[in-house]
Amino acid sequence: MIPKKQFASPPHRVALFVTCMVDMIYPEVGMATVELLERLGVEVVFPTEQTCCGQPAFNSGYRDDALPLARRFAARRLSAFHREVSSTMRHPG
Repeated sequence: MIPKKQFASPPHRVALFVTCMVDMIYPEVGMATVELLERLGVEVVFPTEQTCCGQPAFNSGYRDDALPLARRFAARRLSAFHREVSSTMRHPG
């Protein structure tokens, strides 16, 4: 495990959402994202309440099953106290 970077002064803070694809298949993308943000003086936190966003179910055609997951994810993200949010997930357009 890589140690959490310590900052001398209060930096910007980002709550990073790491998708399941990155977590399971491309973990180096998540690690590189954290490294880059920390080099830029950004403190990266991983909210403990972070859950599945429902995208795998949605992409597989299980839209009714994905909807409660997406709503729970959005509600928890919107209630977070962080000013900025970063994601390893690409959004079209």
